[in-house]
Amino acid sequence: MSTCRPMDIELLKTFLEVCKTRHFGRAADNLFLTQSAVSARIRQLEGLLNCEVFSRQRNNIQLTPAGERLLLHADNVLSSWERARQDIALHDRYSVSLTIASTAGLWDTLLQTGISAVHASHPELRLRAETFNSDLLVRKLLERTLDVALLYDPPKAQELVALPLTRLELILVSAQPADSVKEAQAQGYIMVDWGTAFQIFHDKQETGMTPPWLQTSHSRMALDLMLSQGGCCYLPRRLVQPLLQKGSLYQVSDAPVIPRDVYGVYHSSAAHQEEISLVMNLLLESARVTQHNGGPNQ
Repeated sequence: MSTCRPMDIELLKTFLEVCKTRHFGRAADNLFLTQSAVSARIRQLEGLLNCEVFSRQRNNIQLTPAGERLLLHADNVLSSWERARQDIALHDRYSVSLTIASTAGLWDTLLQTGISAVHASHPELRLRAETFNSDLLVRKLLERTLDVALLYDPPKAQELVALPLTRLELILVSAQPADSVKEAQAQGYIMVDWGTAFQIFHDKQETGMTPPWLQTSHSRMALDLMLSQGGCCYLPRRLVQPLLQKGSLYQVSDAPVIPRDVYGVYHSSAAHQEEISLVMNLLLESARVTQHNGGPNQ
């Protein structure tokens, strides 16, 4: 699959949609096609590959071993095609197209303000912002379908450059005053995924904690739910500081503070190194300003 014609791209898009839905009819609805058209595209793809990618049984569509192997490449091929298409189609007002991504929690805390700072300083850059889990972020960096990622822990891959941006202080806050972790938990515990190191530290420190009623990767979702329904949650100090000052939230004083370092990561052989370096510096400065000002605007 070294070269891709437009029709090949549509076949891969159809393949990925069937993978996601595991249903030809639902895939057809999502793609605004007829079910027979979806079936025809999958047959055409299988003809090109000379193998079956799905095993079809009644109400049970599963990937074959060949389909599993194709799945590893299909998303990368589509991402590369989209990046190439965007680069070629750049309008005169844009010099370079860059894709920047983070986990959902870091979008709420850092990346949203960082993207604004980049655009304000350099409107000639065309930006694409995404959120993925940390494993997928690293994979996309290695595949060079992603330019810059914000991650909690620096990847161990030698091809990737990780620069420290800032340190988050995760504190336990509650919607109602609480003198202890146990009292805060009685309001209901919401757990945000702040990465593997947070999970390990959290488990060591909070072995007696009540299981969370909600687990999410979205810190903003956790914050909004806590404000509307009560409860407690570990959130970055810089995110909740304005609410602490207003008395809308309360820090649980006997809960440990959990530090998390955040890194900006890019591939050492990525294209547009000059622009990536520029973006990294702006993200670093934006993180410093956000920390100094006590968090993003509420």
